[in-house]
Amino acid sequence: MPDKLPTISIPAVEIFRTGKHNNDVYSLADLDSMVDNFSKVSLDPTVKSTKVGHQMGQEELDEQAFTEIFGAPALGYIERIYRKGELLLADIKEVPETFARLVDAGAYRHISAEIYWNYKEGNAVYDRVLKGIAFLG
Repeated sequence: MPDKLPTISIPAVEIFRTGKHNNDVYSLADLDSMVDNFSKVSLDPTVKSTKVGHQMGQEELDEQAFTEIFGAPALGYIERIYRKGELLLADIKEVPETFARLVDAGAYRHISAEIYWNYKEGNAVYDRVLKGIAFLG
């Protein structure tokens, strides 16, 4: 069996901010709600290297179909999120060192946050929940 891939943690990554995104307006209260709901739901938000549908001309495939065809390995997991002013920050764990070096070198300059609105889990509904993030090159 090969050696385990070396991983590191990346603290305080800016993943989102208040303002208008995809015609939706996000306030400080929305960011606070995402922070508050982070530990209440059973999701394990992942890190990807690109957003599904943005690569290889696959705009017509939905996320499930893309994953079934190509697979979607996580490049880390969001351990904690918190707000600092108008920014939503994340501490990311289990990031392959090679990918972390690419991020540090500026190969991935943008981050796309995937956010559920009115996420249902059990009998509860959570107004804003972070699903994951994608680093965009």
